[in-house]
Amino acid sequence: MPSAAQRRKIQNEIFIKNAVRGRVLPPDAGDVANDTGKDRVNIYPVEKQEILGFGGAFTESSAYTYAQLDAAGKAAAMERLFGKSGLRYNFCRICIGSSDFSLDQYDYLAPGATNLESFSIERDRRYVIPMIHDAQAAAKAAGEEIVFFASPWSPPAFMKDTGSRVKGGRLLPEYREMYAEYFVKFIKAYAAEGIPVSAVTPQNETLAPSPWDSCLVSAEEEAALIRALSAAFAAHGLEVKILAWDHNKGRLYHRMEEIYREVPDLVAGAAFHWYSGQHFEELALMRERYPGKLLIASEFCNGLGRKIFDTYGAELMGNLTHGVQAECEWNLMLGAAGEPYHDRAFGCSAPIHSDGKNLTLRRSYFEMYLFSHFVRRGARALATSSFCEGLNAAAFRNPDGRLVVVVRNATGKTIPYNLSVFNRLYPVSVTPDTMVTYEIEE
Repeated sequence: MPSAAQRRKIQNEIFIKNAVRGRVLPPDAGDVANDTGKDRVNIYPVEKQEILGFGGAFTESSAYTYAQLDAAGKAAAMERLFGKSGLRYNFCRICIGSSDFSLDQYDYLAPGATNLESFSIERDRRYVIPMIHDAQAAAKAAGEEIVFFASPWSPPAFMKDTGSRVKGGRLLPEYREMYAEYFVKFIKAYAAEGIPVSAVTPQNETLAPSPWDSCLVSAEEEAALIRALSAAFAAHGLEVKILAWDHNKGRLYHRMEEIYREVPDLVAGAAFHWYSGQHFEELALMRERYPGKLLIASEFCNGLGRKIFDTYGAELMGNLTHGVQAECEWNLMLGAAGEPYHDRAFGCSAPIHSDGKNLTLRRSYFEMYLFSHFVRRGARALATSSFCEGLNAAAFRNPDGRLVVVVRNATGKTIPYNLSVFNRLYPVSVTPDTMVTYEIEE
């Protein structure tokens, strides 16, 4: 058990609303020789998947919300999201054209265009790109580099069988190669702005005919588009990975089984969303069957006006203990009512909401903080087990050797337990409805 002197050295303890807290433990702990294993959470020196990072999406809505802040407000937002004292985000998404969280519908072509000659990202230079540049600077100051991936919500309307960006429709096969060149132009234009796109998904939510920007894509159609994208990237010398699916994880395995059968060498991995439930076993199956492929949580949020999950904590914990390598939530920040948006009935939550002057940090911010602030890119997830009802844990070994353990108490009572880290015992407790992060030096 830590001595009184060691306990006095505990640092970085923060107490916030809902009793979410982070804590550094001393390097020495008690003896496990007489421990029975009951009321115990075990951390084993068995390495699992590599962690690539944490982040959110630079939607036009997020960027517009950010732009309304004064200089001090912008600096505070950047520190909260990307700074060394904040979330330390380093794995982020960019929308290719408009999404539901844009001010309105748009693509990168002139109105009425039927070719790519007018392609321009000028619209993104108003809000999106300035926010990204500020984020890159804040991340660099924190010793981080942001990895970007990009996703479209719809092809340009003239390329679809409906002639519309909204309510689904499908990409016409005769425009497949042109659409691949559209991706190329986007990637090159962003590279010219100092924003390298490392990966793309061919389509956001491939099976959702949403009332906002959307497009239906079958497995066969996605495989064909992946072939076109891969050929276009190769022709232009672009080293850009392709992540398939980008929809709910409840159907992840069946879809990716088809994709990997059709284009196994052209797909780097799978991206998924959380809106169909937890399905952690689905993720474990993906990791078991396709150990060399990436597994990325590319979007998640709670809708204002309806409750999707009780906490981010359960989702993050489950994903990261079942093989997921990166967590990228939806909007980085939004207005006080989860706005602006278009073609939606309600707004969504974000880790930060703003009324144009003040920043409000939501519970999701702190639950994400307990992972993203402490777990660095290149960390390896570690094997865990628990014999303590109501507790679950995730553990990681950072590149510098420091261990990070996140424990979640989903019950309404304080739970004392023994945290066993590589067979060294830490007698600790977790208060009700609490997540706690421990940093431990081996």
